[in-house]
Amino acid sequence: MILTTNCYLGRFTELGSDGIQVPDFDAIVSSEVIEHLDPPDLARYWEIHLGVMKPQTVLVTTPNRDFNTLFEKVEELSQTTGQSYWREGVNYRMRHDDHRFEYSRAEFEDVYFLLPDLRKGN
Repeated sequence: MILTTNCYLGRFTELGSDGIQVPDFDAIVSSEVIEHLDPPDLARYWEIHLGVMKPQTVLVTTPNRDFNTLFEKVEELSQTTGQSYWREGVNYRMRHDDHRFEYSRAEFEDVYFLLPDLRKGN
């Protein structure tokens, strides 16, 4: 069995904007990406990755906010600061200063299960 891999580098929001037909995707790996997206790009993320790209498999990883309390406790016990970050308009601490948000497990599941038509490739 021969495995062929193609990697695409660029903004997903510009996919197909160059006039080139969107290729077929067997799988998409999006690791630690969505938490860095601003609202306009986040709003299109699932539509493009599931609806336009239509892969057979999608693997998305993102920090689980449910674990952030553990990081806060480590900071408290080690008397260190700056290991987690506050962002204006967000009512919880995050793991990195470039994160726009961090989903809890329940929030991530809600997002996924709200997209049945896109998951089916419709």
